[in-house]
Amino acid sequence: MFRKEWIVMKLTSQSCIMAVGFLLGTCSSLSAADDTKAKDIDCLIDQLGSPRFKERERASRELSKFGVSALASLKAASNGREAEVRRRAQQLVEQIERPLQSNSHPAQRILSPKSYL
Repeated sequence: MFRKEWIVMKLTSQSCIMAVGFLLGTCSSLSAADDTKAKDIDCLIDQLGSPRFKERERASRELSKFGVSALASLKAASNGREAEVRRRAQQLVEQIERPLQSNSHPAQRILSPKSYL
C-alpha cells in the first residue's frame, strides 16, 4: 500500500514540475514577444522624426495600431527633443486615450477638466 501512495506522489510531483516548466517557458516566450513589441514601438517612434514624410506617416499609422501598449512610450516621446516627434506622439496619445475616456463613467466625463478644454 505504501508503495502505491509513493508512486502516486512521485507522479503528481513530476506533473507539477512539468506544469511549472511549461508555464515558465510560456512566460519567457511572452517576455520575448513583449521585448520585440517594445523594440518595434521604439523604432517606430524614432521614425516619427524621419526627414521623409511618408515614413513619418507610416510610423504614425503603425503606432496607432499598437494602441494602449504604445501609450507609455508615446507619452515619453511627447516630452522629447524633436518638435515633430513631440507633436506626432502627443497626437497619438490623444487619439489612443480618447476611446478610453469615453468608456469611463458619465460623471467622470462631466467632471473631467479636459472636457472643458
